[in-house]
Amino acid sequence: MHLKIKKRKIISITFSILLVYCVQFYIDSFISIVKFSKKFFALVRQGDSFDVAKKKGLLEFKNDQYQKENIFVHAVSAATISDSIIAPTAGIVIHGTFNLTATAISQPAEPAIVNGIQFRLDGANLGAKATVANSMLTLVGNDATAIFPWDTTTTTDGVHSLTIITYNSSTRYGTGQVSPVTSVTVDNTAPVRLLGGPSTALAIGTTQTNITLTTNESATCKYSTSAGVPYASMTNAFAAIGGTAHSATITGLIGGNSYPYYVRCQDLVGNQNASDYTAINFSVLTDVTAPSAPSSLMVL
Repeated sequence: MHLKIKKRKIISITFSILLVYCVQFYIDSFISIVKFSKKFFALVRQGDSFDVAKKKGLLEFKNDQYQKENIFVHAVSAATISDSIIAPTAGIVIHGTFNLTATAISQPAEPAIVNGIQFRLDGANLGAKATVANSMLTLVGNDATAIFPWDTTTTTDGVHSLTIITYNSSTRYGTGQVSPVTSVTVDNTAPVRLLGGPSTALAIGTTQTNITLTTNESATCKYSTSAGVPYASMTNAFAAIGGTAHSATITGLIGGNSYPYYVRCQDLVGNQNASDYTAINFSVLTDVTAPSAPSSLMVL
């Protein structure tokens, strides 16, 4: 008995839904026909022939139907998935390998199971699509997080646009959903070192001097008296930290000695010089003049 009642309810609900769609269809069709008729007779009154008026009226009718279908499709698919890039944040400078991170959050009203997130660089696919199979996609319920290690050294320095396309298991969203654009600056160039000195012989009796150089960007510079020392292993730093003018005071100079210094710098995002800067190389003169023979000696 209860089963029959449930079946009747299901049939009744189904019939009601179909009735609503049918009524809506006939209403929309009637409105479109009215619009066609108004357009047709207006064109005839303006002097168009029946054939020309009919063609123009049908064109408006088709455009009206297309707009309704387009609005319907977007209304169904919009906001089903809210996706965005959460790292990097817009406007930052990055270098080396950076873990791009994105999330796709399914809307409660119409959940969709995410099965892939494709990162894109300047409108082109960046590497493989993140999926569960390649371990770059993590699912928690219907929500997803994707992490892609981006080697920025394969990209030119400068401003670039990042987006993602989110894919899910529903065929209605087969072309994916494109996220908002995130603009970042790639910088993989180490500081350029210029105008190092001194590079000549210093005067006799000099016991201290300042060694200096300039960089083309804000940087921290270090120096060593041995060649080939990595930046991280250098213990002597120039006084200016994070600027473009760098100076350090050297004491204990001895006449007749040479003083070569090897400099490496690191910019604010971490790019380090991989080779030595050798322009700072000087010596201190020594007095090599023999004493003159004494004169006017007297024997006592």
